Amino acid sequence: MIDGNTKKQILFDRLETNGWVLTEETDEHSDWWADEIFKFVSKQSPQGIELYLTLLIDPEHTKPVTAPKHLWAVGVSACYPKDLNDASSIGLIVLGRSFGKDLDGFIDELDSFRSRSR
Repeated sequence: MIDGNTKKQILFDRLETNGWVLTEETDEHSDWWADEIFKFVSKQSPQGIELYLTLLIDPEHTKPVTAPKHLWAVGVSACYPKDLNDASSIGLIVLGRSFGKDLDGFIDELDSFRSRSR
């Protein structure tokens, strides 16, 4: 089974291939639901569109949280997320068994968002 960090790297590689560049990352926040938050910017047309990817902690897990063991999903938003719902306002991919088959559709969602943001 592929772990959460490996799936994160697979996702980031696909984003780069599809014209997204990682510009910022942070793990300094006080929200229980977020492990790390990453800002990506589109280098393809339209350039400059921003996405925030949040590594989400399993909401059914009780504290203390030990990431990456308790990573549940990756959420995407157009702005820095204020809460759990905001963190996945554009899309969400679960880091479970279906990750591999869901990845193409997730990338398509992000490409559609970029196209609509012209």
